[in-house]
This record gives sequence, structure tokens and C-alpha cells, in this order.
Amino acid sequence: MVCLNVAWKSLRSLMTSSFSKAFSLSNFQSVKNTVQEELKSYSSVLSKSCSNAFSPKKLEAVVKKVTVTEEMSKNAIVYGLVETEHETLLKKVEEVLAEIGEKPNLTSCSRVGTKRDNAIRPVKITLKSIDHVNQILRNAKMLHTKTGYSGIYICPDRTAEQRKADKRLWEQLKTKRKMEPEKDHRIQNGRIVSSEKDSKPAVSNVG
Repeated sequence: MVCLNVAWKSLRSLMTSSFSKAFSLSNFQSVKNTVQEELKSYSSVLSKSCSNAFSPKKLEAVVKKVTVTEEMSKNAIVYGLVETEHETLLKKVEEVLAEIGEKPNLTSCSRVGTKRDNAIRPVKITLKSIDHVNQILRNAKMLHTKTGYSGIYICPDRTAEQRKADKRLWEQLKTKRKMEPEKDHRIQNGRIVSSEKDSKPAVSNVG
């Protein structure tokens, strides 16, 4: 905002000066030359005032962030899918997606992270379109009602910091389900939401 204010003030001052000079001259070529000189001067002022805001390093960082975000938006992460030796991972993922009525063509499918004993690595899947990823994410909530799939979750792709936060949330969800099995617990909008199982609105009998 500071940069734009400085630029606007400079432009207004220079253009005022330009028109003042231009109308004091007697021919078109002189007017043209005057305006060109003032625009060059304005360009110089603008470059200096905005050099910090639009430095190559900052622009590179912004472009990189946008590119990474665009790439990640075509991914989804599957948590809780049992890991076995010599597994056919693609088939496992397709079976999970079939449970929510999805049969997408996956671009890639792989485990994420270092393999450790007694730990299940998440699976990153990549699809061709962002729309299909969003559709899968919308339907993923159905998994917690499916027998044999209630411990599997599908989430958007995240940065390393975001994945750590997600992992803590999953652990909290597991604890919640263990401590309060009589209720239905799920993750919604970055927090755990609980409700009574098979709850139905009360119906009043009006006779």
C-alpha cells in the first residue's frame, strides 16, 4: 500500500509537470518529447519506490508458493490404510474409493514418509483435476459409516507443518472414539465434531 501511494503521488506530480510543460510548447513533436521524458522519470521513481516490495527474491517466493499450492490441490492424502509387505497399493486405494462411489483414474499413488515398525504411512494420490479431488473429499465422510473402513480418512494434501497438525487431530479423534463409543465423532472444518449415533429429530404427535 505504501508503495502504491508513493507511486501515485509521483505519477500525479510528474503528469502535472508534463502537461504544464507541454502546453507551453508550440509544436506536437515537442509535446511528444516532453511526455516521453516525464514518463521515463516516472518509471525511474516507481522502480525505486517499489524495489523492495517487488524484489526478484520476493517475486520468486510468491511464484513458487502459488506453483506448489496448484500442484498440491490435485492431491489427496489417505490415512489409516493398512500397510503390508509387497502390497498392491493402487488396488487398495481403488477399493477404498469404491466404497464412496468413486472410480477415478489416478495419476500416481504412493506411501509418504519413512517406513517404521508399528506405524502406518499415509498414501498420497494424485488425480488429473482439482474438481475430482474436491468431489472425493466431499464424499470421504461416508467412510466412517462403512464396515472395515471407519478408521480410514481422506484429506487434502498439506505442507509438512499442516500434516503434523492433522496427525495430532487424528490422534485426538481416536481417543475421543475410544472414550465415548456411544457417540459419533468426525473431523469437520479442522475440528472434532460429536453427535449422538442414529439421532433423529423428535416428532410431536398432534391429535
